[in-house]
This record gives sequence, C-alpha cells and structure tokens, in this order.
Amino acid sequence: MAVPYCSQLPGNVESRRKVKWDTGKESLLIDFFQDNRLLWNDTDPDYFRQDMRSERLSELRQFLGVDSQGIPFREEDIKTKWKVLRGSYYRELRKQDQCKELWSDSNKQYIPRWVHFDKMCFIRNAYCTRGNISSLQRASLSVVTNAALQLSTSDNENGDALAACEQIASDSHTIGAPSDPSNSGCLLMSSSQVPHARKRRLIGAAGHSGPDMLHHVAGKDLHSRLQLPHDANDAFGVHVALMLKSLPPRQCDLVKMDILKVFFKHKYPCNDDGEVTDGFPA
Repeated sequence: MAVPYCSQLPGNVESRRKVKWDTGKESLLIDFFQDNRLLWNDTDPDYFRQDMRSERLSELRQFLGVDSQGIPFREEDIKTKWKVLRGSYYRELRKQDQCKELWSDSNKQYIPRWVHFDKMCFIRNAYCTRGNISSLQRASLSVVTNAALQLSTSDNENGDALAACEQIASDSHTIGAPSDPSNSGCLLMSSSQVPHARKRRLIGAAGHSGPDMLHHVAGKDLHSRLQLPHDANDAFGVHVALMLKSLPPRQCDLVKMDILKVFFKHKYPCNDDGEVTDGFPA
C-alpha cells in the first residue's frame, strides 16, 4: 500500500510554516536587542556565554508570543529576522553615506524611508567597522597601541603626539579585514591563507613569533620617532589627519586601514612564498 507523500515528511507540517512578521513584532525585537547587547555585540563581556544568550532568546520568544496565524516564534526565526533587519539598516546607511560624498557641497541629502532606520541606529558604531581580524592582523593593528602605552609610563615631552597615536591606534582596533586579502601583504593575510610551514618561517632568531617581533620593532621605531624634532613628515602627518577628519566615520576607518596596509607592505616586504625578506632584526 502506497504511503501518502505528506505522511512521509517528518514532524508536523503546521510547525514548519513560516511566521509572519509585522511592524509591531519587529519593533519589539529591536527594542529587546537594544536592551540586551550580549545578543549582538561581541564586545559585551557576556557575549560568549551561551547559557545567558539562550536564556535571553527564550525570554524574547515568550515576549513575542505568536504571529497573526497563531504560529509561535522560534529562535531560528528571531536570528534570521535580526540578520535581515541588520542588513536593511546598513544598506540604507551606505546610501546615506554615498549621498553625503556625492553632494557634499550642496543641501541635498538622502533621507532613509525604511520604517526602522532610526530605531536601529544604536548598532551603527558597533557594526560599521566590524570585520574578521586574524591573529596576524590583530598584531599589526595593535602595534601602535602597545607602543603608546609603553611610552605613557616614561617621560615624554611630546604629549600631544602620544595622545594622537593612542587615538589612532584605538580607532584602528575596530577596523575590519580587507576585502581583498591578496593585496594586503603577508602581515594582513588571514590564518587560513598562511600555511604552517610559512608561519614557522616568521619565527625570529631569538624565538619570537612574527607578531611579537612586530611589537618589538614597531615599538622602538615609534619611540624614536616621537623623540625627533618636527620635520616635513610631521607636517605631512598633520595634513593627513586633517583630511581624515573631513571624511565620514566609516570612510575614515577604511582609509586608515589602507594606509596601514601600504605602510606594512613597504616596511616588511614579502617574497612570493610569503617570507619576510627584510625589516626584522637578525
């Protein structure tokens, strides 16, 4: 006897029906995520506590209840909807930034018509520069920060220069991974792009790994630079800083990332095998 196709499907067909989101339910979800940053912000101290995240999602499920069809919301539905809302917000944000760049000298502006744009503005700072940063990228981007912290414990006559370095370094920590890693140089390649054999070649003669050696070399270089009198390079740096201030925040971070990429590409050049050819002390 043939078994009907519908009876062969696992589970209840009703439970697999998609929930329908309306503007009210979406607003409730956004408000809940705004009050519970651990659900979306990886800088929250409880972000990696799966038990707390599951507990909050369970609370949100009960808070949302059922949709207009009487179907209860699941965790998968909530996570999917949050990604959709987040993507919609950043599409509108990109349009707004592009309009500012194209019509910077006029009064024209792009006004987002998406109903939730204003409510979603709380994620702007957390996501506009977010990216996947490998261990080598984190090492290269944190060089200036560590060097500045070391200098802050010693006598430093150039206090303004130190403060500027600390500010630039803190901003650089939030910069995401480059869109095209092939143009980034060996110091900005992801871990998956660097074979283990090549990683071992980055070990220094004194037993320091590539990132540790970067901290050592760049720290000494920054310290010596701050002790020098102001010259043409200082004037150029001030000029670059003024140009960066004229850019939107997200565009400014991208430009700073490109500057770091070009600097490390010339400071520590690599051959075709990804080996550092010079720049490290013997």
